Amino acid sequence: MSQKRPKLEFDKEEDDESFQCTFCLDNWKSKGDHRLISLKCGHLFGESCIRRWVNERTEKYSSKQATCPICAKQIKLSQIRNVQPVKLVVQDTSSIDKLTKELDAIKTQIKEQQNALELSKLALSLCQRELAKAKKESF
Repeated sequence: MSQKRPKLEFDKEEDDESFQCTFCLDNWKSKGDHRLISLKCGHLFGESCIRRWVNERTEKYSSKQATCPICAKQIKLSQIRNVQPVKLVVQDTSSIDKLTKELDAIKTQIKEQQNALELSKLALSLCQRELAKAKKESF
């Protein structure tokens, strides 16, 4: 009688809340100031968010230690641990970047068209004045 190991299945949904920092709701990064970290209590955050939390709490309450925002256990910045996740969702911002550039180009075109419209209005106003002046002179 052979025992089969159960297959592990991972949630393939990319917008899963488990990939987001509970403070800012941004996806964690694998590097940089918002990389995934763990506190001694085991709760996960983006590093910049938890550092800001600890600094604000220690300044506001004049205490040497802050507490975990989830379980209220005391934490120290020295207890922050880097986490190397098995799977980290990297957010592809290429389409957002492309749309942002297109939007900027359209805004520039609108400004240019507005400037051209203002010049045309000025030219029309001058032409109307000249026409009115010519009509007065012809009578």
